[in-house]
Amino acid sequence: MCGIFGLVSTKTRAGFSVSEMKSLHDLMVMNSLRGEDATGYSLFNNKNEFYSGKHTIPGWDMVKTSEWDFINTEGVRAGLAFIGHNRKKTIGDNKVENAHPFIVDNRYIFFHNGTLTNWKDLTKNLLNKESIEVDSEALAGVVTPCNGDITALSEVFYNVYGAYACVWFDTLDLKLYVVRNSDRSLWFTKTSFGYAFASELGMLSSALGRNNIKITDPQEFKPKHLYTLDISTIGSEFIEEKIPEKKAGPPIGGATLHHMKNMDVDNDYKEVSKNRYKSIRKKYVGSTLSFWINDFEELEPEADQKTCMDWLILGESDNVKMNHTIKGILHGISMDDLLYKWDGALLKGIVSNLDYNKAEKRVEFTVTAIHKTASSVLCVSSNLH
Repeated sequence: MCGIFGLVSTKTRAGFSVSEMKSLHDLMVMNSLRGEDATGYSLFNNKNEFYSGKHTIPGWDMVKTSEWDFINTEGVRAGLAFIGHNRKKTIGDNKVENAHPFIVDNRYIFFHNGTLTNWKDLTKNLLNKESIEVDSEALAGVVTPCNGDITALSEVFYNVYGAYACVWFDTLDLKLYVVRNSDRSLWFTKTSFGYAFASELGMLSSALGRNNIKITDPQEFKPKHLYTLDISTIGSEFIEEKIPEKKAGPPIGGATLHHMKNMDVDNDYKEVSKNRYKSIRKKYVGSTLSFWINDFEELEPEADQKTCMDWLILGESDNVKMNHTIKGILHGISMDDLLYKWDGALLKGIVSNLDYNKAEKRVEFTVTAIHKTASSVLCVSSNLH
């Protein structure tokens, strides 16, 4: 789990106020609760300059450095936009090269929160590179060249498997872009100076509120929508565009996975009624459900030296046609085994509980006794999708 936050001034080009920079200081510290392995940032000023840095220290140490003193001074003098990131490593070692932001083509400054499951395929087949150590760098390499074109982004995200909330600068066109899927949250609010955003609304409200910055109409960025903001023009606002829906295909690579579907379940994404919920619960609790992993998170991230770890996994089933999430715990699995043996395999588990998230109109299954099926690859093809 990582965290993203930032401020954008759209009402003036005179620089951030002292209160606004204090709120960034507070967000840097608060956001470290989402990731303390590394910290990165990028500041854009009214001279069309970008200052970016990243270090393998938590945010609460970052704000004590002379580098942050400079950013604070520069922000008050001329700051127009700032993006910060706190990393909790999941894939790749904790070193500066793997921290955010990632600079692409000396033009794009990219930040990502989430975990991808097919990032090595993206690296090899879309970037034509042999090796990239972290999933976020692979995502940066395929997303940023789209230059904000939603058709191109639709093609890219068709091949992306996993969770993502992304924010990036285009330093040539002076644009800020935001896109996420439903697996990672990202909130924004209007303010007296422009916009503020963060992975968690509570942190955002607290950091702004303690510095007497009033928030207006806080909301989540919509999943699978591209938000574009011209950071060079006073009075600019986010432009929201829905990324064209394209049914997700199998991960690119040498194999095509054909998921057989059970068509006897209603395709219903509307709010689930109380009676409908009772019927679903009666049908599924105690039954065996097959599913695929969408995302995972280490349950004991402090235990860096452990070869085998416990993982919270999140997934979806081809046999459930309503909006849903499946969650469970895998015990004593190494990262390599999770990535190359479990992720991408068809799993089965016994449904032990079922809840309904009314806000997101999503049924949430809890499964136990998780195991791999005898065969999850039903057909092999050399076609790339």
